[in-house]
Amino acid sequence: SILLNISYDHQDRYKGLLDYAKTKEKIFGYKNIKYGIISVDDVFCKEIYEKNKKIYNLIPFSINKKIDRGVAIINDNIYDNFFERKKYSLESYSLSLQGKYNNQNIVVAYIISKIIDLDFNKFLYTIKNFKGLPHRLEYVYENQNCLIINNSKATNIDSSINSIEIYENVFLILGGRIKNSDFSIFHNVKKRIKKCFIIGESTELIFNQISNYFQSYKCFTLNKAIDQIYKELVNFDTKATILLAPACSSFDQFKNFADRGNKFKEKIIIKFNK
Repeated sequence: SILLNISYDHQDRYKGLLDYAKTKEKIFGYKNIKYGIISVDDVFCKEIYEKNKKIYNLIPFSINKKIDRGVAIINDNIYDNFFERKKYSLESYSLSLQGKYNNQNIVVAYIISKIIDLDFNKFLYTIKNFKGLPHRLEYVYENQNCLIINNSKATNIDSSINSIEIYENVFLILGGRIKNSDFSIFHNVKKRIKKCFIIGESTELIFNQISNYFQSYKCFTLNKAIDQIYKELVNFDTKATILLAPACSSFDQFKNFADRGNKFKEKIIIKFNK
């Protein structure tokens, strides 16, 4: 059983964040589990680890610090203090695994590879050649003026922020049906965002909170956002990253996040191939 993180999400189905955390903790409650793998980087996960480490064969991991009896990944190095006292260097990995938050996926894959006794070179080959699923930091298009990334799966604020931190000169498409009404954390990435194009039923709420951080436009719909981006690029003299990372669910205007991502790719490719 694996627990990567607990962040503010899916609150329409739970009484609150604590209830959500308790529900996730249940993944370690089955008697036939041989291993549990758990992050200790957020408050809730760390508490779950401390409660259960004597009962279960829990393997803690971190992407922020070394762990005495666990596994960590820091600055492209894996520090294995669980299976063996050893440091491994990661020379290169797939563009689909960009971003610090993907280090969680890499380190968990490493832990599992050790549990099943997979050859380490196969692990390295896999992370170097891995191709991500659609709508998750998906490369869409690139020319001399812009790079276009579809991260429609970023349906909460944390996942949106994590993807923004990868890029510079971001033209951000944000909005939809909110899960969290506090967007003040976008202040932390304001240096990376050049312009923001807000869509969806929560346009006014989001605009009122973030428009002081960076230039923002009330677009309301994805089509209008793409049209506005195209206009703004004409006078933008640096290569921009056009990033769909909405931080909201898609159900106000789309069937789901995949529908939103597909329509984004379709519309923006048509626009930029005129």
